Amino acid sequence: SKVRSPSETELIKFHKENPESFTAPEYRNITAIFLDPVELAKELSPDQAKIKEEYEFRKDSRSIPERRYLEQLLFQDKAKANSFYKNSHSVKNFSFASKEHSKILTDLGNLRIQDLPTALGEAAFKLRVNGITKPIQTGLGWHVLHIKKITLGKTPSFNSLKAEIRRDLAREIAVDKIVNLTGKLDDTLAGGATLETAAATVFTKIIRFKAVDSLGNNPQGKPVTGLPDSSLFLEKIFSTPKGETTNIEETQKGEFFVLKVEAITPPKLKPMSAVRKEIANFWKQDQVRLNAKTKAKILQKAAKMSSALTKEAKTTGYSIYRSQPVSRFANPQNSKVPSSILGPLFKAKQKDIVIAPSNDGYLVAQVKEIIAAETNKTRAKTESLKTQLQNLVAADTVGQYLSALRRPYPVTIDQKAVTQAIIGRQ
Repeated sequence: SKVRSPSETELIKFHKENPESFTAPEYRNITAIFLDPVELAKELSPDQAKIKEEYEFRKDSRSIPERRYLEQLLFQDKAKANSFYKNSHSVKNFSFASKEHSKILTDLGNLRIQDLPTALGEAAFKLRVNGITKPIQTGLGWHVLHIKKITLGKTPSFNSLKAEIRRDLAREIAVDKIVNLTGKLDDTLAGGATLETAAATVFTKIIRFKAVDSLGNNPQGKPVTGLPDSSLFLEKIFSTPKGETTNIEETQKGEFFVLKVEAITPPKLKPMSAVRKEIANFWKQDQVRLNAKTKAKILQKAAKMSSALTKEAKTTGYSIYRSQPVSRFANPQNSKVPSSILGPLFKAKQKDIVIAPSNDGYLVAQVKEIIAAETNKTRAKTESLKTQLQNLVAADTVGQYLSALRRPYPVTIDQKAVTQAIIGRQ
């Protein structure tokens, strides 16, 4: 059913009771120098001679070698091999002649010249399609090869690789330049210079960002424009105290940066005027969950009285689903039974009716049959079950111990640290 809009009193109460949902995160203003070799490389022009030299180095590794599809007959007698060669100069006769000589034709496949012994390769790669080599002797005997197909090789042209080589060489030059610049930058900052002065000494610009949250978003929830795409950069923004400047840091992509935290805006509860629509939506969603829970309880109560969930569900217009057998620890793939109801189900007896939340609302379920665990069926399954139970008991014990510790020693969660842990480094 349609949920009504909340009253002013309900809005105020919900806003007050759920501050975590309507609190603006911590924001920071920063000043930084960011040296990116990719950006610097765009301004550099490598020497043409160096580009040609690199092309000569790369072209062999980037070339596609010629391949030849070969068939072979192997003889142990030179005279028989020569006799076969003289009578087998057409492709039609090659297969036929092999049968006349009671020889099995071997399909060698599509090969490069380096895939063959030197003598065989040199002979086979001199002929055209349908060519037949003279008998060639190896330690195995006398070989006669037939060329069924030729796939020509391809060497990349200078023009096809020029842009790629220019980019790569410019990147290498840029990295060397930036390494030298960071040394100069480090010396300047060590002498007490400001970031603005230090930036001028390495001929780069200062970048400034206002109101950056720990996810790199602005107060509108959108990514901050121009913010470097580096998890380390973002991490340093939120691990550096206000007014302090970081050391020169290097990212995994070879970028270097130094930043200063200029200002910090602590987390703050947003005023109702700014989140009124958001509060109303949250309130309505909460009401939908409460209504679903209430209806689930009514259906559960009615089904308990009649001991027939199917009948009560059909009477009230709910759909029924009969699941495949599920276990406490393993739910079949594509099962409609959510994990949230497994706990209540395995505490219930046969024919008991339980409820639990699901992704779509609330679920009402009845235990139709209890299939006893076959602990003696296989030793592996028994041991696996034993290990799972031990882990659950251990986790429950640790949970109780931590809960007891929190009473005399209250714990608060550092949301910034949690966010940084989730983001991590690239």
